[in-house]
Amino acid sequence: MERYYLRALDIESRGERRQGMYEELARGFGIEDIKPLLKSDKANGARMNTPTGLGGALLSSVIGATTSNELANAKRQQRENIQMMITADPHGVLENLNKAETGEQTDLGDLKPTEKAYYKNLAGRQIRSNQVDAWNSLIQKIQSGDIPDKDQLSNDPDAKWIDPIKYKKLEKAIELAHPIPFDPQAASDLKTRVLNYDPSSDKNDSKFWELAQEIPSKLPKDHAQRLMDELTSSWKKGFNGETKDPREKWKADSFSEIRRLGSSGLLGETGLGPDGKTIVDLQKRNAYNAKEYTIIQGMEKWWDNPANKDKTPTDAQEYRDRLIEPLLKGKALELFKQKSPPSWWSGSRNGWSQLMIRLGTISTISARRLRRELRRMRNEKEKETQAIQPIVTGKQIGRAS
Repeated sequence: MERYYLRALDIESRGERRQGMYEELARGFGIEDIKPLLKSDKANGARMNTPTGLGGALLSSVIGATTSNELANAKRQQRENIQMMITADPHGVLENLNKAETGEQTDLGDLKPTEKAYYKNLAGRQIRSNQVDAWNSLIQKIQSGDIPDKDQLSNDPDAKWIDPIKYKKLEKAIELAHPIPFDPQAASDLKTRVLNYDPSSDKNDSKFWELAQEIPSKLPKDHAQRLMDELTSSWKKGFNGETKDPREKWKADSFSEIRRLGSSGLLGETGLGPDGKTIVDLQKRNAYNAKEYTIIQGMEKWWDNPANKDKTPTDAQEYRDRLIEPLLKGKALELFKQKSPPSWWSGSRNGWSQLMIRLGTISTISARRLRRELRRMRNEKEKETQAIQPIVTGKQIGRAS
């Protein structure tokens, strides 16, 4: 019924007045009687009731009911009308419900306290949903250039759903609207955070809006839209009471582990100084971030591959290890050869232990392979040292004599 009502309001706004058109549309929605929704039922002058008009009809039908059957039908009609009013104008319904709580007469009719609480919750949910949909629509229009200035933004029908604080963010987005270069580090970070987003622990939608505002400000249009679609899909599942699929949780965990390894600097030359924060070589830093993003893309393809739908988290970890093992091996070799390695690394057994602590999430199989590789490198270095020692000693003896 609500979907029909919204569609009927839409075609009326385009100038449609033929009653037959509204009746034909109703049949498509499986609705037999549309008279309660019509303000005028003239053959060529049909008009739909506005939300306020629906409220007036609703109030008179409940007041005029005399028999128990009439009252039951009136209450049913009241429920349907209020739900349609919420769909069309949730803010207006919420305002009327607040008035009703003070004892003021409204178009909603007589409602019990439990009914008022129920409809307030329903209106609040509709506002939340409308605001999310409107935000996505407006951001997409801003990034595509369809909303080039603040005047166009204020005239857009979706703007009415955005609260004042978020509206200022949209105005800021217009000011900053320009081609955003792709940043693999930002892409990796935001992708991982979206995957880890859990609506069940985000009661006030604060984490959702934090991500929704950050994504379009840091990613190019196409990347931002894909990630916003993913975030919104996750939010709507939670909004509709659906729980997160275990595979989504496993996927998020595997991405978080890659991000942790990337942040620890164990995937190659980071381009950072000794403090691990200052960029000393921008080219190497960009290459490192791109490397991490490539691994994340590889994992995403693995998870999205239908052939892997029955795979376990252990299978995912083994695949991830195959992606990162060559990089970890290269990092171990780099640390082994450094004249001034980090304080925790000595190229010894203790150094290996510290490296393994920093890896943390690598599987046992990969750890054994890397341990063998490091042992081989250490043995080769010890042989080199033993071969050089007699020569040095001989030279010293020669000088002494």
